[in-house]
Amino acid sequence: MKAIWFLLIIAFLSIHNSVLGQSLNANAIVTSMNKALDQYDNRQYKAQMFFKEFSSDTFEVRNFLISHRNNLENSNYGYDWKVSEKLKPQYTLTYIVLPDTLYIIYDGKKVMGVHKLKDVIEPGAYMETMRNYFILEENFAPFTNNSNQEFSVIDSNNHYYLTRKVNDNASRVLVLNKYTFLPVRNISTIKIPDFDLTQILEVNFDYENSGTELPDSIFSPGYYMSLGYTPRYFNNDQAKQEDIFSISNENQKLLLDFPFVSDIGDTTIIRALQGKYILMDFWYSSCLPCLKSMPMLDTLAEKYANSGLLVLGINCIDTDNFSFIAAKLRQKKINFPLLFGPNKILQSLKINTFPTYLLLLPNGNVEYVNGNVFDVEKRLERIFEN
Repeated sequence: MKAIWFLLIIAFLSIHNSVLGQSLNANAIVTSMNKALDQYDNRQYKAQMFFKEFSSDTFEVRNFLISHRNNLENSNYGYDWKVSEKLKPQYTLTYIVLPDTLYIIYDGKKVMGVHKLKDVIEPGAYMETMRNYFILEENFAPFTNNSNQEFSVIDSNNHYYLTRKVNDNASRVLVLNKYTFLPVRNISTIKIPDFDLTQILEVNFDYENSGTELPDSIFSPGYYMSLGYTPRYFNNDQAKQEDIFSISNENQKLLLDFPFVSDIGDTTIIRALQGKYILMDFWYSSCLPCLKSMPMLDTLAEKYANSGLLVLGINCIDTDNFSFIAAKLRQKKINFPLLFGPNKILQSLKINTFPTYLLLLPNGNVEYVNGNVFDVEKRLERIFEN
């Protein structure tokens, strides 16, 4: 029912855009939105997220607590921010982003990961996804920072509905309180017509009891250390080199000997396929670049099949509903084998960005193919055409 409700709202907004949008002063609303942000420096609020990924017809519900304070010394953002999610009644996962440093705090094991941040943050990183949906400035940004892209406004009894078409396949709807000009709901919709898939993400905001200024301990790593948390330091540059160029013998054995399940229920052990070049594409259903790269991978699989190439799509995230997304891919003529396994495969290989490509060589060695699907194409050309 919730999916139907989403689609009805979006249809309603689309129908009425041209009629009602012209009667309101969008510039005045943007000005009021920017003023509203000044009230929420050093404040805390709640967010509830409803998420329907591409591979599902149901919504996952998650709850977050967000903290925010302006800080011009934070060169990446201009503010410090913190997002906490209750994973279980007794466990919370927290991200704190301060100048130059990301702290990841997990109650379950009393561990605090310390990561040095780069000057430029990768847009696809998980922390960036959270920031874009939960931090108020980022909720406003698609409407306040795009002067050349128009958006429509609909006036209801207590709210303004702002709608902006991001591109042919994506749209954003921001619901504002008419009196505070703060967001109460943010709806993001992405469609992939080629695969008949739709992803919907809704975030509802709650500002109750958010007027109290936050104590310094909210953003203090020292506070967590005083509670007995153990810091673990990570050198990003070193980790990146290790991740790209080396796989331990133990983790390679896990990958090659694991009994993956195919989309038709068969079991496949990759080591049994050795003797060929095997390109492994690690993907998941809500990864738009993963899905967009698949037609080209399918073309490469067919092009070099007689030369000894086998392409495998490996998914270690969508294990509960893999038959749904696999059926969609088969309908769109994605023909290379699709294998499904547990998340521990990704953890052992240190894979946290998608798509990731590994190439098993005929001699049994596994190497990372660094880059996107076009880099994969170049690597295969060097193997089969030189």
